[in-house]
Amino acid sequence: MITPTEEPKLEDTTLEPKEKDTPQPVTRTVPTLAGYSTLQKLKIKGFLEQQSVIVLIDTGSTYNIMSSKIAAHLMLQKEDYNGFEAKVTNVQILKCNQKGPQVKLIL
Repeated sequence: MITPTEEPKLEDTTLEPKEKDTPQPVTRTVPTLAGYSTLQKLKIKGFLEQQSVIVLIDTGSTYNIMSSKIAAHLMLQKEDYNGFEAKVTNVQILKCNQKGPQVKLIL
């Protein structure tokens, strides 16, 4: 036969901090998560239209640029755009004249 046992009384063990916590600004969040050491460029795995992609992020850039071959392969919607030029790290100048509206990149 099983008999009920008395539950031990638990004491309140709430820990109080010895000092008041002061919020500190967060720095290097994305590079740390990405495992990349420089703050200017990041290499992160992501998903674009459920397709695994490697994303190179330049934190000093204004635009995100994608290969037209990848956009065609993923059948992304695109529309004409007032062109601009983008200088990439190998000093090559890319002429961009289309954009992908509502393209969702998940990192």
